[in-house]
Amino acid sequence: MGNIKRSRGYNFESFIVDVFEHVGWYAKRLGGTSIEMPDIIATNNDEILFIECKATSSSFTYIPHDEIKRCHDMIAMFSIYRKKNIVVAFKFRAIKGERKLKYYMFEITFADINNVKSVTCNYDGKLKVNCYEKDKEMGYVIADYAYIIKFLKPK
Repeated sequence: MGNIKRSRGYNFESFIVDVFEHVGWYAKRLGGTSIEMPDIIATNNDEILFIECKATSSSFTYIPHDEIKRCHDMIAMFSIYRKKNIVVAFKFRAIKGERKLKYYMFEITFADINNVKSVTCNYDGKLKVNCYEKDKEMGYVIADYAYIIKFLKPK
């Protein structure tokens, strides 16, 4: 089971790299969890993105704190770039007779990364930032990557 999940993740990450390259970005798959790096890094001259990807056949999936935090920590290393952000990309596999294939991609900026427990997304594209401190005001900005999603077509 682990190899199938890993293969799906690898294929989705490679697909996202292809999508970014198709729209003029330079993108590279880094290896993600196994080397404690973001799944993908992408740049287009003055902007750099740290991308975490999740592919699932479930109705929802999440990106845990440590994966979001490592993207956030990478931002500090690239001060030369004018714009630096975290992007989360999700693929919900088609299930014959039940649902169609869907992709979502969001850029997220956090005011307090240490309060982020996880980021979840459901099949309908509802993104939620889950916090450790429920009563604390969580400052975050979500930008939908609709302009690039139009290029997301199944391989």
